[in-house]
Amino acid sequence: MKLLYSIFAGALLLIMFSAINNTSQSKSNGSPGKYSGSVGDARNCQNCHQTSTSATGLITTNIPAAGYKKDTIYTITVTPGAGTSGFELTCENSANAKTGTWTIISGSGTKLCNSNGAVTHTTPKSSGAWTANWTAPATSTGTVKFYTAVHSGTSAFTHTSNISVQPDPSSTTSLADITTETITTKVFPNPTSGSFDVEYNMLTSGTLSITVFDLTGKAVAPLFMGYREAGAVKEHFNLDNQLSSGLYLLMIASKDSHAVRKLMVQ
Repeated sequence: MKLLYSIFAGALLLIMFSAINNTSQSKSNGSPGKYSGSVGDARNCQNCHQTSTSATGLITTNIPAAGYKKDTIYTITVTPGAGTSGFELTCENSANAKTGTWTIISGSGTKLCNSNGAVTHTTPKSSGAWTANWTAPATSTGTVKFYTAVHSGTSAFTHTSNISVQPDPSSTTSLADITTETITTKVFPNPTSGSFDVEYNMLTSGTLSITVFDLTGKAVAPLFMGYREAGAVKEHFNLDNQLSSGLYLLMIASKDSHAVRKLMVQ
């Protein structure tokens, strides 16, 4: 009986130790991959740890508000809260397929995983941020989304976050490259002699840019860059003879939404 009790007690302690270790630490050598919380991966750190909660502000980039340019390198940063010990970061297109190329920044404490389609930690850390370089695809794939899942060693919780980034029209070859427009927009009068109104609906409050591009993709008239509250907005612009007669593209872009309209200047 004592022997059975000892075996039972030992097994119970082993299970308890395993559970505590599992919920308080990330893997010491990084994620095995496919735990970013993305739609394509369909898993996050919760699969090995405790309850998952969504969060904002975990991912930041140096991609301009106008969007990413083809075959251009950008720095993507994951900034977790205190006590966070591990993460995985990836990027997917609208078809939920991995897009772009990840490269490791020396000394960043990161490495590639998931067949080089994601980034994870090399060793857990209690504070600070992780960074990695992401090279945009050579061919525009429309709006892309960055996903991260971060395991907190302090709260034993998994936090997931994502941000969307649209392509810069100056780096696209046609209107067909700008996909999944998410801002309802009207431009009138159009054609215009130079004075016109733009009506649009902001999905969320934030920084917005309104820019006119020529058909080669060159920005020829930056009309607005600033903060706007969510909801319906009406702007009035006067080009003041800045542009010669012809066809242009007007792009409205925020962090997570965009629209492109043809603009005919008479």
